[in-house]
Amino acid sequence: MSNLHSRISNFEKELKKLQNLNDTYFKLISELKNYITIFFTLTFGNTDFMRITKSMGYKRKEFQLKHQCKSINFFLKKLRKTKKIKNNLYYFAAKELQKDGNLHLHMSLNIHEDDLLNFIEFIYWFKKQKFNNIGQIGRTHFSVSTAFKNKIKTHFILKEIRDKKDNNKILYWFPLLETREFSSGEANFIEFVSLNDLKERYQKNILEYITKTVISHNQISEDDLKVVKMGIIKNYNEHHIKSLVRSANNSDFKKDLELIRSICKKVYTTTRFPISYHAYQRNYMKLIKCSKNFKKFFNVIKACETGILELKNNTFYYYGEEII
Repeated sequence: MSNLHSRISNFEKELKKLQNLNDTYFKLISELKNYITIFFTLTFGNTDFMRITKSMGYKRKEFQLKHQCKSINFFLKKLRKTKKIKNNLYYFAAKELQKDGNLHLHMSLNIHEDDLLNFIEFIYWFKKQKFNNIGQIGRTHFSVSTAFKNKIKTHFILKEIRDKKDNNKILYWFPLLETREFSSGEANFIEFVSLNDLKERYQKNILEYITKTVISHNQISEDDLKVVKMGIIKNYNEHHIKSLVRSANNSDFKKDLELIRSICKKVYTTTRFPISYHAYQRNYMKLIKCSKNFKKFFNVIKACETGILELKNNTFYYYGEEII
């Protein structure tokens, strides 16, 4: 296989893996009772000089990216361990490199509806802290179903504001909870959207954030696109893939994307699945020999729940027999 076709093949495999994870996560959370979806974006504040600027040299930019990545991982760790949230939480999160060179965290977070207010309070608690060698978060953005607007309004005072980039979009902020100057752009905004927007728009966006970095890592050029089999990933069309590749092939941006890949190691993270995804990948070819349905990770999880499959010591057993 030529080097070009080898790179295209690796690109296809990684996208299929991401799609499989993406589909499995959202199918599993759809089965949860009394849980709600929050799409959450986190950026870093200007208060501790950890932002990346165009005038920075490469070494300084690398140092700042490492610091931002460390801070994101610390935030996720604190979120997983906080006692403010009483029930289990589930998330699919991606680190996205902005064109200005700064990292953003985007996550689809699913929490019990009883913990909605607790999550908002956790964000403000975290924002007030000054952890050693950890960057302070700045602006955050919550997108929540309109069904929970009244619940939030009865507990917090909200103030309406128009989005700077889209005058038709209405956002809200929490004036009594903010501890920094609003003019610095570090307020925590909340947006109330329809349930369909949360399910469709944001489910797709998580995958897009990851894919941009995947494309850069595999170094697929515009000329390579003619041999990419479009349509292998249902959420992407030819125009969208081209736009992502075009941005990834911008020399400076591409260099930064490759840097984030090397620094972050894991560009995306998910809550733990009932079955190890690593074990699933290791046994993938054996599993699909048993059943074509096992091409989907979700189906493997369900088969394990019903006893058709069993996983012991990273080995799958099909109706009690080890798969070979």
